[in-house]
Amino acid sequence: MSISNRARRMAQHHLRHRADAELNLVPFIDILTVMVAFLLVYATQVEVIHNAKAIPLPESIARQSPHPTVVVTVTKDDIYVQGERVATVPQVLAQAGDEIAALKAALQSQQVVGATATAADPAHRELTIMADKTLPYAVLKKVMSTCTVADYSHIALAVLEKEKAVTAADLKSS
Repeated sequence: MSISNRARRMAQHHLRHRADAELNLVPFIDILTVMVAFLLVYATQVEVIHNAKAIPLPESIARQSPHPTVVVTVTKDDIYVQGERVATVPQVLAQAGDEIAALKAALQSQQVVGATATAADPAHRELTIMADKTLPYAVLKKVMSTCTVADYSHIALAVLEKEKAVTAADLKSS
């Protein structure tokens, strides 16, 4: 049985134009270039404070971005300045007065002062306290008091951003 002329032409056309499948990477590279540019632009506006998993931070709805500052980390057991241990929480609770001498000395050291502002300009020194949310208020009060004595005028508390504002009804139900 012979095939029609049209069927023969179609078969020849398919044989002639049959090519191996190719993957065109140009559009893929274009998309990746746009994504990389986007991430580079927006990644520069974020400051990351490394949070130890052992410190559960309180939550807040504040939208203001933090500035690069000296970081005082207060865990359940220890107090750190820029990652270096300076005191323990039991020692701080046991001592009288609101000033922690080891913390004050660490905050006034040249390495820390040089990182935030010059020694002649203490009015613009900024500090961020990253404290465990279950920490007794007495410890936090002593840490904040020592920071003010050490000439840090702008003290911020590190918090996790909350999804929505807390209402009075939410506070009453807790």
